[in-house]
Amino acid sequence: SPRGPRWILADIAGFRLELVEGEANGASETVLLESPIIVGTRYNQTPEFTAQVRAVTLNPYWHVPRSIAVGEILPDVQKDPSWLARNEMAVFDRAGRRVDPGTVPWHELGRANFPYRLRQDWGPKNPLGRIKLEMPKPFDVFLHDTPKKELFARSVRTFSHGCIRVARMHDLAEELLAGQGWDRMRIEAAIEAGGRREIALRTPLLVHVTYLGAVVDPDGTVRFREDVYGRDRALAARLGLY
Repeated sequence: SPRGPRWILADIAGFRLELVEGEANGASETVLLESPIIVGTRYNQTPEFTAQVRAVTLNPYWHVPRSIAVGEILPDVQKDPSWLARNEMAVFDRAGRRVDPGTVPWHELGRANFPYRLRQDWGPKNPLGRIKLEMPKPFDVFLHDTPKKELFARSVRTFSHGCIRVARMHDLAEELLAGQGWDRMRIEAAIEAGGRREIALRTPLLVHVTYLGAVVDPDGTVRFREDVYGRDRALAARLGLY
């Protein structure tokens, strides 16, 4: 039968992602891929949103959010200026010009005075791993690989600053690019060759990031998840159920 669109469902409360394909007539859905995910901490919660995935990037740069640059990286650099070079981090001014870190008065900078942007080069130290999905969105949140695979063994996976780390990101990229001449071997070869490479999707797809406090199994069993962000509790209170 003719196939319909594909989409990605990322369930924050279930720490799980699915790549789903539906029939053109909407009669059924097929889960093509499932993957554990890591989401934001209780203090840096992953928001619920829908966005369009337009490209797959191999060997992505990490453009450091200002909050992390000022709150976490700046204190490390003030203690040890060599921290930037060790972590393959580049410095840019507001105009986008690359700046020699040795010319920056790091000890004079702070939250109210930080006219720079930081970018970590691609490679094994990059927290985005080797693959990132490109999607315009209202939040600075995206789906990406990670070098810290050991955290997927935890049952409650709230470790990120808000972005979604995907355990099977290489498998997901293979699925998304399969119809464009990119098999697994070509993807891994391009990663090993080095250098950032963005591959536009011929057919962009939607990603729905949601928070499902309860799900129904195929046999009809209802399972309730731990309310890791307290969102269901807050809703129940507003409805007068508490």
